[in-house]
Amino acid sequence: MNSYDPAALKQSADRMHRQAKAAVFGGIAAGLMTGSLFGYAATLMFSSPHLLVAPGAVAGAITGIIIGRQRALGLRLQAETAFCLIEIEKNSRKFPPS
Repeated sequence: MNSYDPAALKQSADRMHRQAKAAVFGGIAAGLMTGSLFGYAATLMFSSPHLLVAPGAVAGAITGIIIGRQRALGLRLQAETAFCLIEIEKNSRKFPPS
């Protein structure tokens, strides 16, 4: 049986909080790049005289914001669950076993 290590759990929760902060920016960056590529590909496929990179980048950034926020929410939820587990363990050790 493995031993309980609250320091490792806290370290993992702190890492998830940092990842949650970076998730939105990562989503925006990935969305911008992907949207730009799709916009450029659409320009080539439809032989459009107008470059569609900017509209593709905007659409990609909006999609990236939405996905990044959802990922950040999930990471924050996991981190808060870990913090709750640490507190439950601390509080349950105060009471002697029956």
